[in-house]
Amino acid sequence: AYRNRSALPRARLLSSWQPAPPAAAGGLGSFLDRIQSGAIDVSQVVHLDRAPEPAPVAVASPLPVPQFVEDGLDRVVVRTGAATPAVLVLADMNAPGWTVRVDGNPAELLTADLALRAVALPAGEHTVEFAYRDGSYRRGLALTVVGVIATLSLVALSFVPSGMLARRRGAPAERRPAG
Repeated sequence: AYRNRSALPRARLLSSWQPAPPAAAGGLGSFLDRIQSGAIDVSQVVHLDRAPEPAPVAVASPLPVPQFVEDGLDRVVVRTGAATPAVLVLADMNAPGWTVRVDGNPAELLTADLALRAVALPAGEHTVEFAYRDGSYRRGLALTVVGVIATLSLVALSFVPSGMLARRRGAPAERRPAG
């Protein structure tokens, strides 16, 4: 079986970063060409869409390898730590709907190397949770609830005798002949 020995781990800590090249500079294709040619070494430097906070501190020694606690389709939990601030890069596509929490607190989700998920971490041990929360799902759920309530209201109204509805609307009550 073939094994790519130069493949990077799916989750890795990096202590050095640079701003990502602008889209006008050729976008992802050009960026990948520069990686393939050796002009960019993503094993040593992460290219981020904005400055990480806290900023990583460059260290000469290798950083620890993050450990997966949970690896699902819409939730990935990683345990990691370093003696200095670092950037955790998860080699999964970043897309709208993804969020990140560090030690249970919301954190800023960064885009690494033009396409991947990342988060800046302070020094120390951390549990990082990447979770996908699709906004359209919540909107669809809210619309479903409103639709069910409206349907139930209409069904309930269909069982109310029509005479009661007429009196409620202010129609005069029927008069019986005396007799």
